[in-house]
Amino acid sequence: MQVAYRDNPQFQGWVFSTDLQAYQSNTTKPTNPSTNPSNTTAQPGDSVPGLEDLVGARAGQAEQTVTQRGYEFRNSRQVADSSVTYWMERGTGNCVAIRTTDGRYGAIVYTADRDCNR
Repeated sequence: MQVAYRDNPQFQGWVFSTDLQAYQSNTTKPTNPSTNPSNTTAQPGDSVPGLEDLVGARAGQAEQTVTQRGYEFRNSRQVADSSVTYWMERGTGNCVAIRTTDGRYGAIVYTADRDCNR
């Protein structure tokens, strides 16, 4: 399946997984209850309101900010030319993925609980 990041549609690639769900972008952004950080029903792929200002930040400097904002590091993995770190949102228990490329945060989205080893 060909995929692209919601926050950066120019970043595209191909993946194989049985866990993927199709997403069709709209020209108008729908109201999404998961944009409330206190919401426990965030869906994989939704942006993380409490961290979206860190997209583009240098990873080494921003990691402390992620921790200070109430996220607990769970694990990481290398994916092609990027690394992905997984964090648990302490207030909700939601799992968050942060993609880092060339030393900068490129995407910060909610992801499946299993990515945080749960």
